[in-house]
Amino acid sequence: MKREARRCDHVDELHGVRVPDPYRWLEDTRSDETRAWIEAQRGATESHVARLPHREAIRARLAELWSAQRRSVPVARRGRLFYEESDATRERAAILVQDADGERVLLDPATLSSDAAVVDWMPSPDGTLLAWARADAGSDWRTWRVRDVASGVDREDVVGRSKFSAVQWLRDSSGFAYESYASDATAATSARTGRQSILIHLIDTPQDEDELVFCADDPEIRAKPFIGDDGRVLVLRLIHARRPGDELHVRSLASPEAPMLPVFVGFESRHQVVAASEDALLLHVDENAPNWKCVRVDPRRGAEAAEIVIAEAEGCLRHVLLAGDRIIAVRLVDALPRISLHALDGAPLGDVPLPTPVSVEALRSEPGSSTVYFETQSFLQPPSIHRLDASTGEVAPWWSPRTRFDPGRFVTHCVTVAGRDGERIPVFLSHRRDLPERHGLPTYLYGYGGFDHAMLPRFGASTIAWMEMGGLHAQASIRGGGEKGSAWHRAAIREGRQLAFDDFIAVSEWLVSSGWTGRERLAIGGHSNGGLLVGACMTQRPELFAAALPGSGVLDMLRFHSFTAGWIWVSEYGCADDAADFLVLHAYSPLHRVRPGTKYPATLITVGEGDERVVPSHSYKFAAALQAAQRGDAIVLLRIEPRTGHGADASRSSLVAEYADRLAFLTDVLGAGAPDATRSAPAP
Repeated sequence: MKREARRCDHVDELHGVRVPDPYRWLEDTRSDETRAWIEAQRGATESHVARLPHREAIRARLAELWSAQRRSVPVARRGRLFYEESDATRERAAILVQDADGERVLLDPATLSSDAAVVDWMPSPDGTLLAWARADAGSDWRTWRVRDVASGVDREDVVGRSKFSAVQWLRDSSGFAYESYASDATAATSARTGRQSILIHLIDTPQDEDELVFCADDPEIRAKPFIGDDGRVLVLRLIHARRPGDELHVRSLASPEAPMLPVFVGFESRHQVVAASEDALLLHVDENAPNWKCVRVDPRRGAEAAEIVIAEAEGCLRHVLLAGDRIIAVRLVDALPRISLHALDGAPLGDVPLPTPVSVEALRSEPGSSTVYFETQSFLQPPSIHRLDASTGEVAPWWSPRTRFDPGRFVTHCVTVAGRDGERIPVFLSHRRDLPERHGLPTYLYGYGGFDHAMLPRFGASTIAWMEMGGLHAQASIRGGGEKGSAWHRAAIREGRQLAFDDFIAVSEWLVSSGWTGRERLAIGGHSNGGLLVGACMTQRPELFAAALPGSGVLDMLRFHSFTAGWIWVSEYGCADDAADFLVLHAYSPLHRVRPGTKYPATLITVGEGDERVVPSHSYKFAAALQAAQRGDAIVLLRIEPRTGHGADASRSSLVAEYADRLAFLTDVLGAGAPDATRSAPAP
C-alpha cells in the first residue's frame, strides 16, 4: 500500500557531500501539513490493524497479564518503607508507604490529570517528606513537588525547569540538589535543550531563591550530584557530550567557600559514587579496568591515592552497594548475575545464591543499615523482591507476585553465538516447553546494543503472550551494551557502531541456519537506540527479515544532535558536524540507507507523539521514505500514540493497546497462532 508523502527539494551540503532531505518538512510537527499527514498515517494504521486476526483476543490476554499486581523495590527511611504498586485498578502505579500504622497510598497518579505521570520520587532521609516529579503528555520536562508523609498533603514547593533529574536530599532533610536546564517556553518541543545547572532547593522557599552550586563554562558538560552520607560533601560527576568518560569533583557543604577539589579528571574513564564522606569516597570505576573495580580514595589526595577494594576479575562488576559494614557486589558473567558479599576492606565473605537465569535490579539500602532490598526477574518470572541481611548473608522473600500463567510451561535457553570476528554473543531463547526446538518457530529477536545498557533476562507481559501464541522470544546481548564491561561497550561506539549491527545480523543468521526459525518467520525489534539497531539492520539486510518493529528510533543520524537532548549522545555516536564522524554516520544512518525499489520487510514503526527524547520526526521521515521506496506487497505502517513520550510515562491501557497491535502484526506476518492462555494457566 502506497501513501507517499510530499517530497521537497531540500539538500544539505555536509563536508562537500550533497545530502537530500526530501522530508525535512516533517520536522515541523506543528504545521498544518504535518498534522494532516500524521492523522492520515494514524487512520491508515488503525484501519489495517483492526482487520488483523486475533487482535482483540491478544488485547484481552495482554490486559489480563498486565493487570497482575506489581511492586517496586522499597526505599527504607527511619522505619518507613516507600514503594510503587500497580494492579488491575490502576492505569499508573501509586506510591505507597508502610510504617507502624500499616500500609497506605501516599500518592496516586489517578488524582492528577489523565495524561500526567509521576516520573520519579524519593523520600527524605528522615522519612517525613517525599519529593516527587510530575510530567505531562510524555514530556521530559518535570516539576518537583514535596509531600508531607504524615498528612499526605503537598507543601508549597514547586521546582520546575528540571529534566533527566533525580533529587539528592541534604542529610538533614532540609532540601535537595537537582538538575535544571535552561528552557524557552515559546520554543518548539523539539528545540535543543539548553545549558545545565545544579541547584539546591530548601524546603518552603521559592525556586528563584535556590542556590546555584554548579554551572559549567562548557555548555556540553552536565553534572550528576551525589550528597555524602555524612552530609558534608557534594560529589559532582561531570559528563561531557563528546568524551567517553566522566570526571569527579568534590565540594564541601560544610565550608561552601572552600574550593572544589578535582578527584578524577580527563573524561577518559567512568566513575560511580557508592558512598562519600569528607575523608573517603567509595567508588565503582573502570579506570584501567574494563570489567570495573571498586576503589577507595581520599578526596583531598586525589586519584593517585586510590586503593583497590574489589579488584577487576572475571565478569563485569555491574553494581556495588554499601550496606552497614558490608559491601555488596554484583557481577555479570555471560549476561547473568552473581552476588557476593565483602568486608569493608574488600575481603570476600561468600556468595548469595540466585536462581538462573535472572536479572538482579535496584539494590537499595538505607545509609548505615545492613538490610538490602533487591529485585529478581526473568523472561518467565515477574519481578520478585527479596530482603538480604548483609551481616549474615541470609536472603528472605519480601514480596512475590501472583502470576496469571504457569512459568513451568515455558523454558529459557542461554547460548552464545559467534559474531563476525568470532566474539561470542550471549543470546537468550524463550519459548513454550511443549514446542519442538529448532523447528522453524515464528521468532521475535530483540536487541539494544548501546550506552552501556545491559540486556538481561527481564519479564514482559507481551513476551508471555507471544510464547503462548507459539512464538520464540530471542534477546541478544550485542556489543555496545554493558553486559561484558567497558571494552564491550566501547567496541561499538562512534566509528565502531557498525559492530553492533553486525552482531545482531550474526545472531539473526544463526537463528535461521540453526533451524530455530526461517527468514519468512523472523522479526526484529528494538526501542530508542534499539530502534536505530532495527533500522540499520533492516536497511542493510532487508532480505534477512520478514518483519521489523523499530520503536522510537534514532533514525536520522545526521541531525539527531540538533534536537532536544540529542547533543548528549555525541560521545556514543559521533556528530555529523565532524568530517570523519559524518562519513561513518552517513554510511549507516537508516534514513539515508533507504533505497527506492527495494523489498523491505513488513514494518510497524511505533512512536509517541509527545516524545522529547528521540523526537518523533525521526520516525516520521523514516516511515515516509520507506513507504515511498517499498517494492512488493509488504506493508509499512506508522503507529503514533497521542499524548505519550518515550515510553516510561505510558498508561497501562495505552501499553496494552500498543503491544496488542505489535503482536497482531507479528501474528499476521509470521504466522503465529492465537493466544492460548489455557496452556499457561496457573496450576491449581
